[in-house]
Amino acid sequence: MTVAVAVALYNGERFIEEQLDSLRKQTRTPDRVVLCDDRSKDRTVEIVREYINKYGLQDSWHLEINPQNLGYIKNFYRAMSLCEADVIFLSDQDDIWALDKIEKMMKVMEDRNEIMLLSCKGGIVDGEGKAIHSIMHKQAKEDGAITAISVKDIMRAYNWPGMLMCIRKEFFEQIYNSIIKVALPHDLAFTICAADRGAFYEYNYVGAYHRRHDNNTAREEHRVFKLLDLQRKLKDIGETCTYMNYAIEAELPIQEASYDLIRYKLRYLENRKTCLQNRRLKDLIHLYQNDSEKMFRIVAFICDIWIIMFGKYR
Repeated sequence: MTVAVAVALYNGERFIEEQLDSLRKQTRTPDRVVLCDDRSKDRTVEIVREYINKYGLQDSWHLEINPQNLGYIKNFYRAMSLCEADVIFLSDQDDIWALDKIEKMMKVMEDRNEIMLLSCKGGIVDGEGKAIHSIMHKQAKEDGAITAISVKDIMRAYNWPGMLMCIRKEFFEQIYNSIIKVALPHDLAFTICAADRGAFYEYNYVGAYHRRHDNNTAREEHRVFKLLDLQRKLKDIGETCTYMNYAIEAELPIQEASYDLIRYKLRYLENRKTCLQNRRLKDLIHLYQNDSEKMFRIVAFICDIWIIMFGKYR
């Protein structure tokens, strides 16, 4: 079974070489690495070219420069479409992989034909590559368990960024025409479609480390006080509502029961946002009490209560 890595590049000069090292030094060498640059304005392209030449990787590593800026989602799709392999791994430009990531995850994919999409666990590092220990990011117990993830799991809390994933090329091609139409994040589209088929699994192994720094596209933050900021919380909920709408508009190849969960999640979030905006604690409690699809999470509930009582607009 052949393996490719799709790397999305854009203004990544600061950290790209460290990630390239973690790809090159894998205990199972990828058959192909496709690096797609989305019209970077810094030295990213130059650094990648020099790296490929330095290590003689011209036969298996390919650098593609987009004719125009596509945005990070379509840049990933373009890189993946150029990957001629049975299984494609997704790689951001500023993360760090465990050196046995491909070897371990491919063992699972080769042993379990029913898995179309596999995600490992992830850790967090700072801009200097040092581990971040956060109470909001539980350290994974690496017991090697492989667990099926449902659409309801995805709707409750999203924990599977693309940098942790590998996907069968045949599955990507099956859903491509549906997901390319809208700005639904690629990793969310993959997980929903695969989970709907009972083909999305999580591997309890830490295979990659996400780097948190000022230039992250996702703008993630591990500090607790950021989660208790009213303005930020309303913005985050609004963005998730947008993604749910995108998923509905995309006409994904999924069953109606999965669409029902997405619609429920959207209504749930809209009601939650209204409770926070209007400081309606009673309505918030009612919302959580009547959560028939169990979207309730105790951490979110506690944060919402704090925000209603003490949160301020900046």
